[in-house]
Amino acid sequence: MTGEKVFHTGKVAIGRLYTPTARPHHDRDALRLQSALLGHKPQTDWDGIGIVAGVLLVVVMAVIVYAIGGAA
Repeated sequence: MTGEKVFHTGKVAIGRLYTPTARPHHDRDALRLQSALLGHKPQTDWDGIGIVAGVLLVVVMAVIVYAIGGAA
């Protein structure tokens, strides 16, 4: 497959020594499916859990502050 798409500029052959990667590209879904089929346990997304917990804490604090101060 070396040099299939060669561009000649007159003095230089661009892409003459290009070889495509031997390792195929897999997206996140394909890797997740492969892991599930192999029996690997999924990793917990602690970043997402932390964000949800932080937002939930802020909402609860806002409700408490509104209930104490805004009800008067």
